[in-house]
Amino acid sequence: SGELDKARALFDEVAARDPHFAGLTLERGQLFEAEGAYDKAAESYKQALEKDPADTGLMLRLGAAQVEGGVLDDAEQTLQKVIHETPNSAEAEYFIGRIAFARGRGPDALTHIDRALSLDSTQAVFHLYAARAALEMANLARTLDEVEVALTRDPALADAYWVRGVVRLRTGAVKDALKDLQRALTLKPSRTEALAVAAECYDELRQLPQAVRTFRTALQRNPENGEWWYKLGRIYLDMGERELGNDAMKKAMAIGDKQESMPYWLPDAYRLAGEVARGANNKKTAIALYKRYLEIASDGALDRDEVRKILKGWDVELHED
Repeated sequence: SGELDKARALFDEVAARDPHFAGLTLERGQLFEAEGAYDKAAESYKQALEKDPADTGLMLRLGAAQVEGGVLDDAEQTLQKVIHETPNSAEAEYFIGRIAFARGRGPDALTHIDRALSLDSTQAVFHLYAARAALEMANLARTLDEVEVALTRDPALADAYWVRGVVRLRTGAVKDALKDLQRALTLKPSRTEALAVAAECYDELRQLPQAVRTFRTALQRNPENGEWWYKLGRIYLDMGERELGNDAMKKAMAIGDKQESMPYWLPDAYRLAGEVARGANNKKTAIALYKRYLEIASDGALDRDEVRKILKGWDVELHED
């Protein structure tokens, strides 16, 4: 019923009277899960498994807590044991799909989640993650279908509104997208990604000051998201705030350069920073930024010829393959 403080107090009373009461560690683990303390939940389930190592229900709860806590390698080992013992466990298939999704393997994630749905189609979260995996694969029709089913199953599922907001933004229904994102944030204020998408909506609607405020709120919560810094920087430049735009681009570039695979927005961040430097007559900095842009931009990038022309106009020697 969501009365977690009362539940905790009652469990403490049970433990005081009988520390070995059957099921206490399991229930405490579920309490920790409900609170989002997944490391504590996993530890509680491990303690319960020490007493009953063959209990697949406990293994499943442990695997679920490990997935939610981001301990993916351990979670995969735990859940594979569950699948071996109970091949028709819909929840185990769902969480294995979640592991694949977290690792960026959308098709694998969807395969496992579809298996979970074939075993149990009543769970709203199964449909939600089918939608998220389909969205990663740019299958917007499947995404929208799964979101609608998820919301039919659970109208208060915040992340379903967030995902539908993303789809609506991509398909041009910006005002409807914003309504979905605001609903998602009402239900789940911690969903920072919904804030960032809402900022994109404000940008599309040309409500630029609101877009800036919303992006900055998102970045206060997650300052290491380079894409958000890049998008904020673009908005500042649209507003003529060149210094603020340049500062945001610097943050974006610093984060993007550290990523294992180059993000799509990084070349344009260097180009735009080069534009700012050129506008400020900072030729040396502009040259360095433009050269970096040419190094990492794809051959088909629309601005390559323009950047080459600028550099050649400055008598900069280019060595491109």
